[in-house]
Amino acid sequence: MIIGKAGQGQRPDVDLSDCAYSSFVDFQHAILNFCLDQWYVEDAESHNGVKVEKAEDGECYKVIHHPCRVSAGDILHIANTRLLLT
Repeated sequence: MIIGKAGQGQRPDVDLSDCAYSSFVDFQHAILNFCLDQWYVEDAESHNGVKVEKAEDGECYKVIHHPCRVSAGDILHIANTRLLLT
């Protein structure tokens, strides 16, 4: 699943075009992948980055160069927008 905003021929699966901080969201900002019964998030080389706030420890981790495993209760920080995973 692609997280981003619509435009320039892009139609992401999770469209953040209408969020308050959409100007900070790239057209293809992040990617959610499902593999071997686990969800992973990857930064799609965005300008403003992707962070994951883990439910288990409350720490915020920047996603760089590797997929990061995510689960229910984690919060994705896409630029200045937060998405709670359920």
